[in-house]
Amino acid sequence: MNILYQHDLVRRMNIGDGKWRYEHWLDCHQHDHLICIRCGTIVEFMNPQIEEIQKDVADKFNYKLVRHVHQLFGLCKQCRKLPISVN
Repeated sequence: MNILYQHDLVRRMNIGDGKWRYEHWLDCHQHDHLICIRCGTIVEFMNPQIEEIQKDVADKFNYKLVRHVHQLFGLCKQCRKLPISVN
């Protein structure tokens, strides 16, 4: 995977757990991620309103966006059913 990353064929994603995830991103639409903090499930989504807000912010500061990273962390439906562990 490192070779693919070094040649810009995949992108690396860090969700804060010390592990790298890789995803294909050539000819891929920008998308964002919902990440479960308990089980690590990742859901990809695209929201036109988020894209529009990003464009508005970039325009306001005279930037041309190239890419972005947007990660939302929470608990998935299955993990919300489990008891909260106390450490």
